[in-house]
Amino acid sequence: MTYTYHLNYLCIPDGGTPSELDCCVELPVKLQNANDIEQLKAALARDFIKSDAYHSRYLRNPNIAVIIRNITLLHKEDNSND
Repeated sequence: MTYTYHLNYLCIPDGGTPSELDCCVELPVKLQNANDIEQLKAALARDFIKSDAYHSRYLRNPNIAVIIRNITLLHKEDNSND
């Protein structure tokens, strides 16, 4: 199975300006519990640090708060080869 989600979220570097972002992600599992969400937030923070939105002056302190404002399941695809 592949689950496609649309996310609207904020990435906030310590002492920095929040960035509001939208993206679609494809995941092999359905988001079902708090641990799944925390893993997703960690991945979003890592991606944000690599993005152009992350200003070089923040590099010394890579603590990023991620606040997910909205998650929408867009599509569920069965990848089985039955």
